[in-house]
Amino acid sequence: MPKTKKTKSKSKSAWFELIQQKEDFKNIVSILNRYYDLQASANHPSLAHLFRQEIVKSETANLRIFLKKFGSFEFLVVVEISSDSGKKMDSWIHIDGITQERIHLKQKGKLEHPVFRITSLEDLFQLHSKEVKKGFEPKIEDLVAL
Repeated sequence: MPKTKKTKSKSKSAWFELIQQKEDFKNIVSILNRYYDLQASANHPSLAHLFRQEIVKSETANLRIFLKKFGSFEFLVVVEISSDSGKKMDSWIHIDGITQERIHLKQKGKLEHPVFRITSLEDLFQLHSKEVKKGFEPKIEDLVAL
C-alpha cells in the first residue's frame, strides 16, 4: 500500500535507481504483461514483452531498475537483469495511469476509491529510489534485450 507522505519533487533530468520495493515494481510489470497479453497483435509476444516476462520471473537481487522522469506522468524505465549467463538490459516508456487517475479523482472529491491503495511507479520513484551518480547514461546498444 503506498504511503501518503509528501516528498520533495525529484529532478526530471537525473536518473534514479529503485533501491527498495522491487517486488512492487515486478507487480506493476506483471499487470502490464497481462494487459498486453489480452491485446495480442500479430508480433506478440515481442522481444520487449518477453524481457518484461523475464523481469517478473527474476529474483529481485538480480534486478537493477533505473527511472528517469520526463513528464508529469511519464518515465523512461531501464531494467538490467543479471544471471549466470550475463546481463541483459531493455527500456521502455511508462505512463503512470494510476497517478493520473488519482489526480482526476481528487479533483472530483472521490478520495475513497481503490486506486489510492495501489502502488504506482510515481510512489516507487518518490519513496524508494535514489539518484544515480553523475555520468550514468545507458548506451542504446545496452538497451536491447538479446
